[in-house]
Amino acid sequence: MWYNIYGVKKRDRAAKNVRGTNFMPLVVPQEVIIKKYALSEAGKHIGRYGKNCLIIAGGHFYASEDWDFLKATLSLRGIAFDAEEYIGGEPVVDYVDGLAAEYKSKRGAPLVDCVIGIGGGSVLDAAKAVSGMLTNGGGVESYIDAKGKTVMTNAPLPFIAVPTTAGTGAEATKNAVLKHVGKKYKRSFRDERLMAKCVIIDASLYAGTPKEVTAYSGMDSLAQLIEAFTSKRATKETEEFCRQGLRHIQYLAAAYSEGDNILAREETALAAYKSGVAISNGGVGAVHALASPIGAHTGLPHGLICGILLPHVMEVNKEHALPKYAEIGRILTGDNGDDRHMADSAVAAVRSLAETLKIPATFRNERLVGLAPQIVGECIDGGSMRSNPHDFDAGFWAKFMTGVCI
Repeated sequence: MWYNIYGVKKRDRAAKNVRGTNFMPLVVPQEVIIKKYALSEAGKHIGRYGKNCLIIAGGHFYASEDWDFLKATLSLRGIAFDAEEYIGGEPVVDYVDGLAAEYKSKRGAPLVDCVIGIGGGSVLDAAKAVSGMLTNGGGVESYIDAKGKTVMTNAPLPFIAVPTTAGTGAEATKNAVLKHVGKKYKRSFRDERLMAKCVIIDASLYAGTPKEVTAYSGMDSLAQLIEAFTSKRATKETEEFCRQGLRHIQYLAAAYSEGDNILAREETALAAYKSGVAISNGGVGAVHALASPIGAHTGLPHGLICGILLPHVMEVNKEHALPKYAEIGRILTGDNGDDRHMADSAVAAVRSLAETLKIPATFRNERLVGLAPQIVGECIDGGSMRSNPHDFDAGFWAKFMTGVCI
């Protein structure tokens, strides 16, 4: 089933008018397919973007029946493909450069005409970055967020995203987060043209996802929805995506406890997708600002870091965006009350969910205390921190870090 960016069926497009407000266009994937077992008929969608594909996926996918279904549908449509097994972990600069070089001719032309990423956020970001580097020269490090970065000259190859974990929303973002192992940083390769041409959300691919992955991915989605909703850059359009996503994310506990619950899996997948659209167009805040350097220095999973930070950041932010935190509380709890009470309820609901998902309350890592000034220094002037509802200074965040580390 084809949906437009607001989750409304295409035939209902003329009726699209939420709360009487005409929405402005957002940067979103060109096509979104939401259907159980959609992968078995993916060839008809992928064929619109190329006849010679590079597929990047994890080894577990290639060992599954899903891979057999995909091969069959591609062959049926006469689509040739090369299958690359993702190395695991967060995508690193050297991996992207190496794979891009492998699939270029001696003259620098791409040897494939589209890139398909199948997996979690790391796989999708790696595939997204490779799609950009296959049509552009130099190394990817020169394009990532930093002073003096190079602008991507040529449009990337079409990127098709098939997410299998409901977390980062990378299928709906216009950037790829890459890690430099030697220099110990994580930065974004960012360009609106990196947005996926096609997203295939197949709830059957999420069934059986390990509990830990479900928990960490889901908390990342929740953090993105809350931060995009309260961001200084939020718009009516991104706010509506966040409201929808917050309703979907209420199935997270069920997806965690009942791994084969297809309804819960699809709902959390939609939450992840809508969180990706929201942050791509409205930004994030302090949770993600801090999470990036913490992850670079510790190697902890991104979703775990977000899950630990989120209720603490909400607690310090809530006074500075009280009506929005109150609305979050009403959505998550179904209760009503004055703004202050409901904002408190929002924080309590997130703490309770984190406890259910076995997310620790703090990092319990004294080494991070010593790194706090450096971590804050690496993100205090970044776009994510600037989008936070309130401009706390570096001293505040260093003290904050001490509190969440021990």
